[in-house]
Amino acid sequence: MFLRGILADYDFKIKIDKSNNIIVGWNPGNSYNDFQAFHIIKLDENGNTNWEKIHDTPNGIDDLQDVCLDDSGNVYVSATVEVEGVNKLVCMRLNSINGSIEWSAYFNSQSQFGETAKQILIDSNKYIIVLGDSFDSSWIVHPILTKLTLQGQVLWSKVLPFSGQSSSLIISDEFVLDKQGNVIIKLFFGMTASSNRSLVKYSTMGDFMWSTSINVNGRSINQTHLLIDSMNQPYIIGGNFSPQDLVYIIKYNSSGISQWLHTDTMTSYSNFTTGSIDAQGKILLLTSAFSNISHTTDYYLTKYSQTSLGYGEGENSVPHFFALHNSYPNPFNPTTTIMYDIPKSSRVRLTVFDILGQEVAKLVDEEKESGAYQAKFDASKLSSGIYFYCLTAGSFSSTKKLLLLK
Repeated sequence: MFLRGILADYDFKIKIDKSNNIIVGWNPGNSYNDFQAFHIIKLDENGNTNWEKIHDTPNGIDDLQDVCLDDSGNVYVSATVEVEGVNKLVCMRLNSINGSIEWSAYFNSQSQFGETAKQILIDSNKYIIVLGDSFDSSWIVHPILTKLTLQGQVLWSKVLPFSGQSSSLIISDEFVLDKQGNVIIKLFFGMTASSNRSLVKYSTMGDFMWSTSINVNGRSINQTHLLIDSMNQPYIIGGNFSPQDLVYIIKYNSSGISQWLHTDTMTSYSNFTTGSIDAQGKILLLTSAFSNISHTTDYYLTKYSQTSLGYGEGENSVPHFFALHNSYPNPFNPTTTIMYDIPKSSRVRLTVFDILGQEVAKLVDEEKESGAYQAKFDASKLSSGIYFYCLTAGSFSSTKKLLLLK
């Protein structure tokens, strides 16, 4: 079966329903300006075409981002579609029998500067969750989350209240769902390889639960992928290429506390590609390496067993490494909560400074046992502006930014 334009595409999606039918979605073309239409095709298990649909907005952008299926084989699409000159996030349902569009639902962020679609999943309670980004008048990016019924009724839509980084680019990357339908999102801040990354968990109603920074000894991991196991424990797998080619696996418990970190040396000039986790908690990693001699690319598939690595599979409340997390809320008025992890008994200082470097608050200055902690900062007596909070514990030190808006 030949799919026109698929070899020139940035990305395409393949799903298989319970009857082994194959759903493929893609954007033909090789540049953003070519995203004038997207294609969805349904094939039987022998590759015969059942139906094919093309979504084409006249003189507008139609950028397919993700596809998922329900138990009946109906197709749900998240896409960026141009409406009256503004890019909008849209979710639509295609009938499993003939591919006809049964409904379309738009996220209404009131943004005049556009939205972009990202990922779409169906949770264990049979609700649709759609992730995207919205641009405000200052071109600051805000992650957006929408929850719908399978019939297209929007239950709620939210611009997620998470900021506080020095970059104005707070971009949603991907998300996973736990068994209760809570959402864990991977965000990154900025557009460079060294951009900071965080995991943020929201409830089934879109309310903030916790956040944790993704880093190793204060260094951000360049390429990452988010997984979740059958016990609702998220994992970050990824790779860094400087100062050493390493693959990382970081496990967190369901409360966002780091459980363990495993590293492996990759082949030179290698790239982390993707990974998955099976029902027994075994982790698969796919990496690739380009040979400058043969000018070919080799792929390596590695399987890890947590018990063989010496790690337990259950939850542990003791963090694996020091971490200072993003405060919430941020911006704030007048209080915010700062969370941090201490893996071993240490003298801990948590202080807040103004933009001139003057200390304005001392939140913690004492010996702490290993554990995950939080401290409340009350700025009711301070004026609006930028502040910094700093955690020092032994040789570890980390600083993050706060924005007080009154």
